[in-house]
Amino acid sequence: MKLFAVAIALLSVAACTTGASTAGRTNRDTITQNSAFSPRDVHGDPATLLPVQPNAWTMVECAQARTSPHWPRITAAIATSPNRAQLDQIIASLGFDPLAQSTRMAVASYGDVSTQESSGSAVLVAQGGFDRARVLASMAEHGGVLRDERIGAFTVQSNSQSAVIFAAQDVVLLFDPGLAVRVVRQLSGEEPSDVTRDPQFAALWSQPGMTAPSVARFAANASSVRRRISELSPQASRLERAVGLVRGLESLEIRVLGAADSAAGAAAIATELEATRRDYAGRFLLRLLGFGRLLQQGITVVSEEHLVRLTANATSSEVQSIFGAAQAGQLMR
Repeated sequence: MKLFAVAIALLSVAACTTGASTAGRTNRDTITQNSAFSPRDVHGDPATLLPVQPNAWTMVECAQARTSPHWPRITAAIATSPNRAQLDQIIASLGFDPLAQSTRMAVASYGDVSTQESSGSAVLVAQGGFDRARVLASMAEHGGVLRDERIGAFTVQSNSQSAVIFAAQDVVLLFDPGLAVRVVRQLSGEEPSDVTRDPQFAALWSQPGMTAPSVARFAANASSVRRRISELSPQASRLERAVGLVRGLESLEIRVLGAADSAAGAAAIATELEATRRDYAGRFLLRLLGFGRLLQQGITVVSEEHLVRLTANATSSEVQSIFGAAQAGQLMR
């Protein structure tokens, strides 16, 4: 649940464009049921069902994550989160909690564009864990009466607030109505690419260690949220895009690889991150809470030309300490 809510919050900014409609025809008219297209496997990687050119996206192996011995601590930390009301509102609007109920989920954000078809918002793909009637009831409650529209081979049910496609009995896509054509093009195979092969992130995913099996994967085009990043630190604004993955269920490994505006920018970001690590490693309270080894030996930051690589390896006991401290409000004080 927490990762899902964080994804929704972080993926709310936008940076993609779509082509204008053909003269004399609507974009919906361009969707065909051409047998030359190969429909997507809706039971495969849910990230491949997300329309291309996102600002950011994340995919989570939800069922796998729930088998972690840390899951009870995660849910306990969420229960006491100051954002709990917002999380409950998100779940209520969906009609189910993807991270807590689905097998796998993927979510992406798309920004404001000049075309009529795509005003910008999120697309959520969930495999399993939902009740169709409840999803439709929640949509109607939060956005009004639903209408059905046939676009290509798919039925889109929507109102002014949201839209849904039930791609299979156990696969649902929820999205902003303005993204309907792009979602259908993705499902039908008319769009040949997908976010996992997006050119803006492809060079990062091809780097060593970034194709390993994982519980979660994410990518973000940081240049489109430069203002927000610069609020975190002066050097962070030099980051242009980043990808990452999370591995493990007991001990955790996090790998993040970012591309800076230049080799000098990458070096500056790495220097700043390393200074932060050393600062926290020297704090007595954090060592008392059990983070000494993690901060001194478990986190590495290096720059390689214009790339910045951060790796964090936390033992099972350190992961427990992280969630315990977060729940108590003590982390990073």
